[in-house]
Amino acid sequence: MNDWLPVFILAATFLVGLGLLVLWIWSMVSAAKNGKWVWFVLILIFSPLSLLYLLFADKRPPGPPEPPRLRREPT
Repeated sequence: MNDWLPVFILAATFLVGLGLLVLWIWSMVSAAKNGKWVWFVLILIFSPLSLLYLLFADKRPPGPPEPPRLRREPT
């Protein structure tokens, strides 16, 4: 009667694990792009910090947009 329960638990465990892996990689890439190397190492060592990083430390201060770069022709 409860033959579906072990399959459900296994599938849920797999999906949660996959989601945590994606979250871990995403936060490491975000920390590296922002140049926050201390956070990168902390996330690498302590993977539960990835959620805290994405929630609180990934906030970029608003700034003026970067002006477009003009390509100079050689003379």
